[in-house]
Amino acid sequence: MPRSSHNPRRTQPFASSHTHRGLTGLWICLVAGGFVGLGAYSHRPGPSSNPPAHWPAESVDTVTAEAEPTGAKGQLLMFVHPKCPCTRTTIDVLEELVATHDTSDLTIDAYFYRPFDAPDDFVATETFRRTARIPGVRVHTDINGVMAARADAKTSGAVHFYDSDARLRFQGGLTPSRGHAGESAALFNLRALIRGDAPPPFTSPVFGCAILPKSLRND
Repeated sequence: MPRSSHNPRRTQPFASSHTHRGLTGLWICLVAGGFVGLGAYSHRPGPSSNPPAHWPAESVDTVTAEAEPTGAKGQLLMFVHPKCPCTRTTIDVLEELVATHDTSDLTIDAYFYRPFDAPDDFVATETFRRTARIPGVRVHTDINGVMAARADAKTSGAVHFYDSDARLRFQGGLTPSRGHAGESAALFNLRALIRGDAPPPFTSPVFGCAILPKSLRND
């Protein structure tokens, strides 16, 4: 009886190579998908907010309950979750703004969220320490997010600028994406406000972590 000319071993290299190429292609797709997902996340802003159109002429420290006066140019408020890595870049930008502009007549208040039942060192992060070292910036511990809730600041890194008449002139973030600095229309407008100019009211997205837990938010 004649022997079959078919040798199953001959197909193994092809099958093995085919499987290898398939796995390699799958790996490439997964890696590419990961980069696409990461890119989409880095450009996904936090939820929009609706801060009050006017802010009190005095800010209140939620720890000491002491009122503090506002500068002649107005007041810049920043709201921060101390453990948000995205906000480190926002602090870089704030530091640069203070270093390159005359902010002597501007009040700058940074409110760092702390749950009421958290220990005092909850806010003792490098972001907090760096902010406290910026000349002229008053750093507050915002117990249970009282001030963030009052300002409807939902995302870490949110900045609100009120002019000398306590009118809201700017709301939004200082970075064009999560953890990345760069020129933007937001910075252009904020620089103008710090110089004492009067550009139209401006809103920009905020890229960062949620400040308040869902139970305290108005989403």
